Amino acid sequence: MVADLPISLVALGLAWHYGLFAVIWIVVVGTLWWWFLSCAVKFAFGRLSELRDRPPASIFSEDRKGRNTRRAPGDR
Repeated sequence: MVADLPISLVALGLAWHYGLFAVIWIVVVGTLWWWFLSCAVKFAFGRLSELRDRPPASIFSEDRKGRNTRRAPGDR
């Protein structure tokens, strides 16, 4: 309900004198509003999944044969 508040307030103000315009407002602008919110959530989850999929920093590295070896603190 809170996410729909900006659109609903305008529609409530219009509904007293312009009922048809209020309905059109809800259908058109309300649809665009929810599309925008869904794009924002999709973007946020995409960024979070990129951070989650990033390999953690480690003091171990793999040599050419795939064995884990411990690196010295100054090694790259």
